[in-house]
Amino acid sequence: MGGLTSLWLGGIEADEKSFKTIMDQKYSRWSDWPEYAKKQAASVNWKQATSSYYDERIKAIIAFAPDLGQAFKTQGLRLMKASALIIVGDKDLITPAAENATFYATSIPGAKIEIVKGAGHFTFLNSCSALGETITPQLCRDDLDRNGVHAEASDVALGFLSDIWKNK
Repeated sequence: MGGLTSLWLGGIEADEKSFKTIMDQKYSRWSDWPEYAKKQAASVNWKQATSSYYDERIKAIIAFAPDLGQAFKTQGLRLMKASALIIVGDKDLITPAAENATFYATSIPGAKIEIVKGAGHFTFLNSCSALGETITPQLCRDDLDRNGVHAEASDVALGFLSDIWKNK
């Protein structure tokens, strides 16, 4: 589950016009089948797509590198009902922290943010096998100890959850 999806389950709502614009700009150009992407975008129920997906069972969210910050306005993010921790790498070029994680963290009431120095977008994926290194090197190579980053992120997440449960 992606970082944005987890935030959506906490109750945030996208701005319909901004969401449609960013989806058209960002994802249509990435598609290998632009006509298919255009047809799919035309069939989206944008009202439903931008609604809240709040799940009352979820009390805390840890979101890694959420995307599409430009699809939201502050008032839609202030609807968050769950406690939120956002973790992102300062070298993330896919979901840059300034326009995504930092925006979410400063707009969601009480949200915390952890920016991991030297980490990119894929740093938070599992360490790769030899086969993974061969097939998808761009997903596997970091200039840091991925297992060390995972341990650091786990410690931050555990502290976040411990604080929440202590205060309940």
